[in-house]
Amino acid sequence: MGGGNTFSLLHDIRMSGFDLVLKEYIKNGLVYGGSVGAIIFGKDIRTASYMDVNNVNMQDYRGMNFTRDYSIWCHYQEKHDELIEIHVKKTSSPVIALPEEGGVYMSNNKLQTLGDSPIYVFKKDWLKVIKTKII
Repeated sequence: MGGGNTFSLLHDIRMSGFDLVLKEYIKNGLVYGGSVGAIIFGKDIRTASYMDVNNVNMQDYRGMNFTRDYSIWCHYQEKHDELIEIHVKKTSSPVIALPEEGGVYMSNNKLQTLGDSPIYVFKKDWLKVIKTKII
């Protein structure tokens, strides 16, 4: 699942009923989410607010939560730290921040990092933790 507008994509998935199909499929199948596709797999999609407009007037910001209650922040750069910390404080949801060269893979209820760059995890205690193996 690729790019576009995060709010539109999740809205369309919900309105079509594809969210139910996807939840069933992912139990035994593999799904790749890039950018917007990754964000909707997280707990809360408001992490996309810095780059997308809520053009469908969405009020339910819950993502599909395939990431053990972590929200996903894509295209991470250090200049986003303050915005991510605000999101964590507002939602009480930890955030996995993915740089262009990093990603995560969910298997057996564990998140494993992928790619050439580390990922960053932001939690309530405001500490940024670099993960290189399994969360």
